[in-house]
Amino acid sequence: MDDKSERPSFLMYKADYPSIKHLTDENLGKLTRAVFEYHNNRELKLEPEVQMALNFLKKQFKLDQRKWEKKVAAQRDNGKKGGRPKSSVGVDSEEEKPNQSHGYFKNPTKPKKAEKGKEKGKGKGKVNIDIKMATPRKLAKIEINNIENKKNLNKVWKTIFPDTWKQDSKIKEMYKNKLADFKD
Repeated sequence: MDDKSERPSFLMYKADYPSIKHLTDENLGKLTRAVFEYHNNRELKLEPEVQMALNFLKKQFKLDQRKWEKKVAAQRDNGKKGGRPKSSVGVDSEEEKPNQSHGYFKNPTKPKKAEKGKEKGKGKGKVNIDIKMATPRKLAKIEINNIENKKNLNKVWKTIFPDTWKQDSKIKEMYKNKLADFKD
């Protein structure tokens, strides 16, 4: 690749429309031809209003050209660094090569087999309940442990604790254990 590559395209922005919307169709055609000639490093003699519209567009074209040249220079510098090493340890190992069907790294090529002895849906509900009840259990434990007599324990159980808490087996067990402590 040569040191000075030529940009194969240019952009026109919607924001430039107000500067050209009052041109006649004939002058708009001349402007379009002038834009292509400008990008092919040729100048045309234009009418003043077409030249003025082209000057508005030239500013953006120059900004875009500088941005593109900066990007090309960065890519050229990165290319001179040589890219990824061909035989780096661990990267080219068989385990880490992408699966040809979808291209993701470290994905299994064969599906996992289901564990024997476990049925679908069995035990899932309890796990969800345990996760949802973790915070209420902590709160209930603190509340139950801070109660000093049986009367207050029953009052808290009946009035403060929601029904979902009362149905939880671990919270029920805490309540019953604290109740048994007061009977002694």
